[in-house]
Amino acid sequence: MELKDYLETNKTAVLNLGCGRICPPSHFGIDAEDHDGVDMVCDLTNGIPIDDNTFDTVWAKDFLEHIPQGEPCIKMMEEIYRVLKPGGSLHLDVPSTDGGGIGAFGHPQHVSWWSKTTIKYYLDDEYTGGWRASIGAKCHFIPISILTYWNDHNMPYVDAELKKKD
Repeated sequence: MELKDYLETNKTAVLNLGCGRICPPSHFGIDAEDHDGVDMVCDLTNGIPIDDNTFDTVWAKDFLEHIPQGEPCIKMMEEIYRVLKPGGSLHLDVPSTDGGGIGAFGHPQHVSWWSKTTIKYYLDDEYTGGWRASIGAKCHFIPISILTYWNDHNMPYVDAELKKKD
């Protein structure tokens, strides 16, 4: 589905990054590979080819760990922030380095590593005491929830819901 058509037919716009083979029909799915349910095929390491303030929600489930560590991760978080409407939310779920990091380090295609602390670098200074500035991140997310859990394969994950500042 074209983005224009999607936005006209959905009251709540949800962007699903790296959606893969399973993308709910209510989401606009972007992936590097063309599968059923993928609405746009592109290399997201070059940015998100969508206008500012377009989506109410961004889903990044098992996606961010595939973006290279360092500047590319910072750029991706800023891109997510850019495409979110003010007050919009990011839902992310990534293998965690907490608890031994078997899920984070064990997969050969994981090129960045996340924990609850990593996520704090993208939060507003009110929550981080200035950490965000130390990495040069311009996004100002506000935490709704950040938690570590163990999935069905006994691998630690970090699940977070972050809100874009109004």
